[in-house]
Amino acid sequence: MPKRNDKSRESSSWPGGAGWILAAGLAVGLHLSLRSQEPPPSPPVPTTVSLATALAESGFVVRGQGARGTCSVFVVAQALEVALAKRRGKAVRLSPEFLNWATNAATGRTDDGDFFHHCLEGFAKYGICAEGDLEYRSTYVQDLVPPPSALEAARVLGGAHADALKVHWIQTLPKQPGITRAHLEEIKRRLREGWPVAGGSYHSVLFIGYRDAVEDGTVGVLIARDSARVADIEISYEEALRRFGDVFWIEGHPENPAETKLPDLRPGR
Repeated sequence: MPKRNDKSRESSSWPGGAGWILAAGLAVGLHLSLRSQEPPPSPPVPTTVSLATALAESGFVVRGQGARGTCSVFVVAQALEVALAKRRGKAVRLSPEFLNWATNAATGRTDDGDFFHHCLEGFAKYGICAEGDLEYRSTYVQDLVPPPSALEAARVLGGAHADALKVHWIQTLPKQPGITRAHLEEIKRRLREGWPVAGGSYHSVLFIGYRDAVEDGTVGVLIARDSARVADIEISYEEALRRFGDVFWIEGHPENPAETKLPDLRPGR
């Protein structure tokens, strides 16, 4: 009787024979193909972000409100500065004095400083002009009326682009101060995208960065632009959770991307 040493016959004696080998090869090939189509892994989330340098390169350095209670007006003006600069492709310092007037003109109030939503109402109705068209005053003038040139400049500069800007509320004004951990993470996410975030409180500030806690015992902090101290300060995450109420950011994308000269504010770009 012939010996069963034929290799082809030996292979055919495996479970499934040649068909099993073919199926296994196809499975491996399909697995490799699917793996090649998988998106690359996401980069690690940065533990430190600061927009300060990019803002300074665009001419947006910290400004002081003096002895007036206009912190919220300054914060809204600064948030508008970045959004309008991204929209128009160039940076212009905006006038908190005009925005303060526009807020009162739109709401019928006579306050020196107001809530975020009232300031945004004033911008939506009257726009905003450059700082040079109506400079900030050291004292509040209740019966101030902007000259016609400033009103026209505000219509052209702010009003013409108001519909192209989008206000995103992370939290509207609550009955009691306080934000959640989810709100805090949303603030940090928008900062990573290059958008400053406005934080409303008994003293409002503009968030321009953050630094997470590390193993040496330091606490996580938000970096905030403070117009009263005329400095960028640090606010711990725990204080921010207790202190802040209404929080928003303003989105403004380039009207003509090819002509944009404003530095990309996204960290690491």
